[in-house]
Order: sequence, then structure tokens, then C-alpha cells
Amino acid sequence: MNHSGTRTLETDRLILRQFTMADAQDMFDNWASDPEVTKYLTWPTHTGVDVSEKVLEDWISHYDEPDFYNWAIEWKRTGQVIGNISVVGQTHDGTDSADIGYCLGKAFWGQDIMPEALKAVIRFLFDSEGFRRVAACHDINNPNSGRVMEKAGMREEGVWRGAGKNNSGIHDMVWHAILRDEDKLVPKTDIAPDMVHDIFFIVGSHKFNYRVCAIILQGDQILAMHDERSPYFYLPGGRVCMGETAEHAIVRELEEELDIRAKIVRPLWMNQGFFNEDVDHLNYHEICIYFLMDVSETDLESRGARFILSENDHVHTFEWLPFDRLKDEYFYPMFLKTEIFHLPDQFTIREEYE
Repeated sequence: MNHSGTRTLETDRLILRQFTMADAQDMFDNWASDPEVTKYLTWPTHTGVDVSEKVLEDWISHYDEPDFYNWAIEWKRTGQVIGNISVVGQTHDGTDSADIGYCLGKAFWGQDIMPEALKAVIRFLFDSEGFRRVAACHDINNPNSGRVMEKAGMREEGVWRGAGKNNSGIHDMVWHAILRDEDKLVPKTDIAPDMVHDIFFIVGSHKFNYRVCAIILQGDQILAMHDERSPYFYLPGGRVCMGETAEHAIVRELEEELDIRAKIVRPLWMNQGFFNEDVDHLNYHEICIYFLMDVSETDLESRGARFILSENDHVHTFEWLPFDRLKDEYFYPMFLKTEIFHLPDQFTIREEYE
């Protein structure tokens, strides 16, 4: 082992560094005062910035200890501190294992920020400090935390029943871990790195697109979205990558856009669309496969009738639209305004000209 303490680490979007007392207000404002953030944590929601200051005083006092690891997560774009990641437990009986804990401000959920931070910490603990194993656990009722671990290359190892206690009470603990000899972190998708390219091409004023879209229903409502670039509603989904199946693509896209792990019920349509796009004004030839998705094992329905998430540099607004409202909305694909009332039992090939 080679303990060197909380050294500054940097990723594409983040700086992981030691806390200072000047971070108290950010800590209080961005995560420590939010009961949604602390719901599955073991420490109480901060009632005032003075509580955050006392916590920081304690943490800062330990920074001269070489085996103390506690990072502030600084968002490069603004310089704000938006969360915390730390080593919360260590064993040095030959296993040389480190247990990780983390939390992030709600405004920054759904942007793959925590996996980015966790990957950096894992690599530092392996390469610099000499740990052999890095582990983390989450409340079984908080699967989003488990997806962070999976995105960072950690494998689920098992469930400790009734072994944890946090602000939500006694719970089962789901453990994930990664070993140093697993020297390559698992990529975010299982597509070969040289194949991660969206399938589209442009010839003059014409564009070919290969996409997948999700039909997510809640009673007689469908989940639709729009962003700052589009004046219309559209469905969650995105382009298929080279070397990727459509089934993999739709699960991946929902994980990236909604931070959920949805299940495919069945494919509904392959639509061959020919239209002029209202944003880039190109003439599209688009192949899109629409999948009916099961989100019953996610927290999606509890997020409200309208909610906002960020993905990379884009802000997505999601809304549950009643079927009857589609005919009056600026909504694509247009065929869904009528076809939503009678979904096909078998996979159907269709075309649409606009």
C-alpha cells in the first residue's frame, strides 16, 4: 500500500479535490439540505449551513492523514461543488479493500457525473494507492445508485438482507465491487470502442437516420419529451450505433436519457419515415423501430406529470401526455396520434410520408 491521501483528480467535466471551508454554502445548497438526496444516506439532512460548516471542519482536520480519502466534486463549468465521494471503510488484512460512498446534488442527476467521478477514484485507488478491491453498496430500494456502480465497471456480488440502516430505515444492502486485476473498467456499453458511431449520413440536403424509440405508457398517457432545440414533442430514444442491436440501443438510450433500466415488452413497428425536419430543415429518410417498454420496476412514474433531466449539454423536459391530447399537439411521429389507440399485437412494418 502507498497511502498518499486526498490528492486532486481531474476528469473531462470534474475536479475532485479536498474540501475547504468556502465550500460550506455549496454543500448545503446543492445536496446536504435536500431530503431527496439524503433519503438513502446514513447522516441527517442538514438544517442550516452551520451544520455543513461543522462537518467540513471535521473532514478538513483529517486531510493530513495519508489514509483519509474524501473528495469534493467540483463542476468545471461553474466552479460549484456539487457532491462528495469518499472512502468510507478500509481493510488491510491482505485483501486491501476500500469501500466507497458518494452523493450528488439532485440538479445534476441523470448526467453520468457520478460514474465519471467513481471511475476516477477507482483508478486512483488501484494505480496510486495499491488497493486490490474497491466496493460499494446501496439500499435495495435505490437501484439508481447501483447503476452508477455498474457504469463504473463494478459487478453486483450479492445482497445482505436487513443489514443496513439509513434515513429510510432498515434495508437490504446490495454490494458491488471491482478488483485491481480487472484492469480495464467496463465501458458504458458493450459495443467495441471503435464501433461507437451513430448510424446516419448526409448527402446534400438529404439525411438517412437509423433510430429506436420507446413507447412508455401509464394508463391512457404516453411519455413524450422536448428540449431547447425542438419546438415539438417526440419520444424517448435515439440513434442506433454501428455494431449495436436495436434492442440494446433502446435500453441504452433510456438509461442515458432517463437514468432507468427499462425492459422490452415487444417491438411494435418499424416505420419508414420520409419528412422535412423542422430543426435542421434536411429531407429525412428515417428507419425507426418502436418498442413497447416496461418501466414498472423503475421510479419513473413517481417523478410526476412533468419533470426535467439533463443529458450532456441538453436539458430534456418530459411529460405524460393523454392519448386524446396528441391530436392537438405538435407531436412526432404523426401516425402515433391515431395508432396509439390500437397497438399491434405483431411487429408491423409501415411507412409515413409528411
